[in-house]
Amino acid sequence: MFPKKNRLKSVHFKQTTEFLSFSSGCIKIKFKPEQEYRFAIVVPKKTAKLAVNRNKIKRRVSHVVKKEMKNLKKGYYIFYIHCQDWSFENLKNNLDKFFKENTF
Repeated sequence: MFPKKNRLKSVHFKQTTEFLSFSSGCIKIKFKPEQEYRFAIVVPKKTAKLAVNRNKIKRRVSHVVKKEMKNLKKGYYIFYIHCQDWSFENLKNNLDKFFKENTF
């Protein structure tokens, strides 16, 4: 789980504007200057029926994101929606590729 100052609240979900898509999911992004970066992970029931599996995906995504948090600039709200393929290797490769291509 992310520190409280870095968690994206439900109020901010509708405020995200830019939409980026890749093979295992999609990301919505909004920039607010002079704010801490915030992050949220959503795994719908369509992707994984059991809560155990949804939580596993969330833990895997947060593990990859925590490594990238050092490189993020302040002010971004990032909302990750997981859609397919939840093997750790593919997830890690896709997110690493996403963060390298889209330097915030």
